[in-house]
Amino acid sequence: MKEKNKPKYNMFQNSCFMISLAWKEKEKKVIFMGIISALILVLQSLIGMFISPTILSFIENSRPLKDVLFVILGFSLASLIVNAINSYIDCNELYGKVTVRSSIVNLINRKGATTSYCNLDDNEFMNLYNKASSAT
Repeated sequence: MKEKNKPKYNMFQNSCFMISLAWKEKEKKVIFMGIISALILVLQSLIGMFISPTILSFIENSRPLKDVLFVILGFSLASLIVNAINSYIDCNELYGKVTVRSSIVNLINRKGATTSYCNLDDNEFMNLYNKASSAT
């Protein structure tokens, strides 16, 4: 059997490369907003995970309607705030992502422009070059 090609770089190395590239391009906000975005997604999941059991437990324990409505209002408000923060981060992170992506495109184009001529006839090199170009 033919052994499957193992990638040259792992996910951690790729992430470090992207972080260093964002740092070099003075787009540090992409790094921090990415972390905040991940935390927001965790909060969204937690809210979605706890809303039904909490409301059902209030109903099963025959709590007053006022309490049930207060819990529903609280979860709705929390969900609204978390979604608003997520939208804000997505909008502000966009320009930094474009800058980092442009930097990667420049690196790919520089490699294509400065490579040896014999590489342009090599199918493996051209496949990798096209794959990198289409991935960005």
